[in-house]
Amino acid sequence: MYNHLNNVIRQKLIIYLKEAIQEHPLLNTTVVSNVFQPQGRPPTQIIVTASSGSDFRVSLDDYLGKYNAFSIVAKCAGFPSSSIEWVVDLPLYTGTRANRGIYYCRVNETATAFTLDPLYELDELVDVQFDGTNYYADLSSTPYQEKVYVRSDYGSFTKDVDYTLSGQRIVFDQYVEDEQIRVFYRFPGTLFGPFNLDKNYACRDALPGFAIAFGERLVPNDMQGILISDIKEEVGEIFGGRYNLGLSISLYALDEKLLEKLEDFVSSWLWENRRKLEDDNIIISKQSNSDQSNEKEIEIANIPTFKGGYSLDIITEWKFFSPYIFRVLDIESVFYPTVDLDRPTDSYSYSPYEDRPLVDLSEFESS
Repeated sequence: MYNHLNNVIRQKLIIYLKEAIQEHPLLNTTVVSNVFQPQGRPPTQIIVTASSGSDFRVSLDDYLGKYNAFSIVAKCAGFPSSSIEWVVDLPLYTGTRANRGIYYCRVNETATAFTLDPLYELDELVDVQFDGTNYYADLSSTPYQEKVYVRSDYGSFTKDVDYTLSGQRIVFDQYVEDEQIRVFYRFPGTLFGPFNLDKNYACRDALPGFAIAFGERLVPNDMQGILISDIKEEVGEIFGGRYNLGLSISLYALDEKLLEKLEDFVSSWLWENRRKLEDDNIIISKQSNSDQSNEKEIEIANIPTFKGGYSLDIITEWKFFSPYIFRVLDIESVFYPTVDLDRPTDSYSYSPYEDRPLVDLSEFESS
């Protein structure tokens, strides 16, 4: 855990500093790395290394509590379904969350990008109308495979017995007392992506309101289903803790003026981007300067080097999600009402497209 956190935070700082310093008019050739590069020595270098770390336990067994979420990750039949490490709700998200449904996450053949293929779930109340001959109701979308669940206050309707479905219109074969009926169905949406994939970082841009993280078990051409609900449900338990890490940012330059500009740049960037780093769970609790020195880093080449830098005390947290194992109550392509009869149960699975495999709700991949 300690090594992994150190590596991720160090690499994150290196990426951010690389992106920022490329826009500097004098320091844009600076090498940013975790290892000093003596060969073909550049005028300036920024080296980010780890120096220390200690674990802070929030409880004896690291247990934090129950986990309630809008999202669950499920396996797809015929695929390893191991690429996604976890999907979590973004607690501070203020926009419109992704609509309820199943989002098929497809990893490309090089495991460098992924797409989301949505199959939305709609539970809508529609008006019953009469055209002089038949009672009918128009849906807002076309149900896929003509699979719908229709009910009223007086009970449910059976397809091809009580009504027929033609595109977005339900035509009833009998008199309907209700002014409105409730209809549940699924319909395909537009493909999202592709999105860049990095197994060290969570993607927050693909699915509105959610973060998707890929882990070490990333597999090319893999597929998993992300199930999004419109209500929060208890889906697992959370274990977690905190680490206090020490990082060193060493600065190298061939003259004092360059070193001064490099120190000013790094110091300003750290202070200006503290909120951005905190969003990535990198909290700088202390920043101190290291003494400047003049050294000969390469004795053979006899090249003098001016060295400075900063020491950072960083607080970061880790969490482990332990999902509950859910049971599939129905594996047919049929919708069954729940106890309150207001919506069908989510405990089913079926293949919505020929090229979309069955979503197996009995095993969840989330850690």
